[in-house]
Order: sequence, then C-alpha cells, then structure tokens
Amino acid sequence: MESMISWKAYEYIHEPKSADWYWALGIIALAVAGAAIIFGNYIFAILVLIVAISLAIHAHHHSPRLVDFQLNERGVKIDHIFYPYKTLESFDIETHETEIGTFAKIFIKSKKTMMPLIVIPIAEVHPEDVREYLSIFLEEGEHTESVGHRLLEWLGF
Repeated sequence: MESMISWKAYEYIHEPKSADWYWALGIIALAVAGAAIIFGNYIFAILVLIVAISLAIHAHHHSPRLVDFQLNERGVKIDHIFYPYKTLESFDIETHETEIGTFAKIFIKSKKTMMPLIVIPIAEVHPEDVREYLSIFLEEGEHTESVGHRLLEWLGF
C-alpha cells in the first residue's frame, strides 16, 4: 500500500453563463428587492441586491483555483489545511457519469459541528484506490451532499 495518495483538481467546474442567466438573476433580484421595499424591509432589499451582484461577479470569474489534495497516514490535506483522521468520522465516494465524462467526489464526515461534511473532487487517481486507502483509516458510510451544495451546483457554481 502506498504511503500517500495525492492529486490536483479544480475547486469547481466552471460552466459559462449565458446572457439569459444574468438577466434572470437581475429580474429575480429586483423583484425580491422590490417586494422587500413594499413591505418596508429596506435592509433585506439592500442585502438581496448585494448578493445578486456578488453572484454575478463570481459567475463571471473564469479561472477556478487548482487545489492540491493529499491522503496520508495522518490525515487529509487540502492545500494548506490539514484534517487529522481523529477529527473525521467516515467517508463515502460518489461517482457519476456526465456527457463530459466520469466525475467522482469524496464525502468525508467531520466530527466538527461547524463543518459536518467535506466534499473533495477526485481527479488523476482512480476512485477505487482512494476508497481502499481511506478504508484503512476511516469507516465507510453513506453520505450525500447538502441541498444547498446541490443547488449551487445546479446553478453552475
């Protein structure tokens, strides 16, 4: 067995947004902000507009960061952040086919309350090798992404 497995992957898969996507974002944001103003909630209206502008800026950003991932005998390292196995509970690996190819992700359940699930994309290595390596240190369980994470992926983030 290898002493470590490492790979690089982009933090997300960039999907270019059409002009219609930006128009829809603007119309929805203005409608929600308008409703908030009608009900007298001016701070919420400002917040909605700030969030919409932030989403538009982020959606236009074309270069996701290339992240280093490493599994070793002590824990999981994501760039400069290290998660010791003693702070992690279990893992699951999900693979899915798309028209572009096969994509795999590791879901690692943390014992920490504020970060219950760590989602790591798998690239350059075979998911079965990752499963075999992690099963030495963690139990395999059944985990799924949160609704919020899936919603952001559906929106193209």
